[in-house]
Amino acid sequence: MHRIDVPGHDKPIWYDVTCVKRGTETIYFAIDASAVVFAQDAQKTFVQILTKTFAQLSVGLAIFDADRRLVLFNPALVDLTGLPAHFLIGRPALFSFLDRLRDQNMILEPKDYSSWRGQMVALEPAAAEGNYHETWLLPNGQTFRVTGKPHPNGAIAFLMEDISDEISLTRKFRSQIDTSAAVIDNLTAAVFVFSSSGSLIMANQAHRDLWGTGVDGSIASWDFSDEMTSWKSASAPLPVWMKLTDALKRGGTRKPWQGTVWLDSHMELTCQYAPLPNGNHQIIFISSEHEADTSARFEPVEFRAS
Repeated sequence: MHRIDVPGHDKPIWYDVTCVKRGTETIYFAIDASAVVFAQDAQKTFVQILTKTFAQLSVGLAIFDADRRLVLFNPALVDLTGLPAHFLIGRPALFSFLDRLRDQNMILEPKDYSSWRGQMVALEPAAAEGNYHETWLLPNGQTFRVTGKPHPNGAIAFLMEDISDEISLTRKFRSQIDTSAAVIDNLTAAVFVFSSSGSLIMANQAHRDLWGTGVDGSIASWDFSDEMTSWKSASAPLPVWMKLTDALKRGGTRKPWQGTVWLDSHMELTCQYAPLPNGNHQIIFISSEHEADTSARFEPVEFRAS
């Protein structure tokens, strides 16, 4: 390859030169190879950009070629797995890589090692088809999300992501939601929460005891119209029902309000409405009889002065 700088041109011209000797003479053949050289330079630049991008990723990346040997990895893989860099640079086979992860306690230790190897054998074709996705719960408390993706020419890429903080946060939110639901279930007042579209978001145990509806933990299919039908069928015609319907249709009111409801059983209820954030609605029914029956739900404790 010979480079020629031409005056007035931004880029040089590259020639692929071949020489052939014919007796005492030499014949030179020159072919314009500029396009090939520029393509190779572009490829090198692209590889450098990819390498820098992979180096900055927080997700561990391991790419195995068609022979299932490691051909590319990024620093995050070393940080996440604790595998030594010289081992990864040595282009280990896929199963050697997995065995080393097991030795590092980066894979949950199975009771039966042979069955674990069988699962790893199934992992390879699953990743090749692009449908391998698992969550690894590690003995040290970490949680990894591992994804297998197919690449051209039979290669496979594995992405390893530490989602321990995400799982911990999800569990914390789940615990808070469960605690809130338990607190609301312990209230003697019947509590309803409807979304801005009228779907029933929350209802406590007192609501089921008061109205006798079949709504349980699966309330996604219930909405305000279903509940209103149940309320009306068990009570006398009252202005409070029209006011509630108007509040839900108009997207709520600015201030909370309350009204009186009479059931067919001659029980008097206080209906309280309050707007909630994001256009949600809170409706509470309070019965004097339920308040009187509160003591029946709790074990009496005798307090004595010391």
